[in-house]
Amino acid sequence: MAHFITTYSDLKEEWVRIPSPGVGEIISAWNFSVEEVLSANSVNLLFDDEMQYKESAGVYSFIESTLSDLSFYGALIPRPSEVRDYLVKNLDLVGLLPLIFRLVLREFDVSYQFSLEVYHDPEIEEEHLVFYIRQDKYQKNIIEKIRRVRAQYQKLLIGKSGWLLVTTDFQLPLKKK
Repeated sequence: MAHFITTYSDLKEEWVRIPSPGVGEIISAWNFSVEEVLSANSVNLLFDDEMQYKESAGVYSFIESTLSDLSFYGALIPRPSEVRDYLVKNLDLVGLLPLIFRLVLREFDVSYQFSLEVYHDPEIEEEHLVFYIRQDKYQKNIIEKIRRVRAQYQKLLIGKSGWLLVTTDFQLPLKKK
């Protein structure tokens, strides 16, 4: 009988249960130049074989190291368990997160706050990841800047199991804990 991994908790149990399977080297997007990845027209460099990781302990460390890298470079993740659960269900987005965040960092300076969250649509049963861009005092050109970032990454999401949106909700920045 097959065991399906559907939440981060399931994944942690699977990770503890299975000895390290030698899933090979996971290449971090932080080691690539953005131009290199975008011109390669293939994000498979970042995330090799989804099924290989779905069945292995490697996915646990891949998600954790990606979220850790995002936090290190300035992203807030206010509800990390929600983001982890979403990424377990949409593994092909994990390798894209550092790349997309690097695009955000190129366009926005440190006066902005970047928050990675799962958006739950209240009208339909749909959810997706969002990088919210927030500021104390919003600049007039924020939408223009967001559109420039989106134009660079949206093609990479075609055919992926999930979605990621860079946007703003015009809220004040979250208080850091």
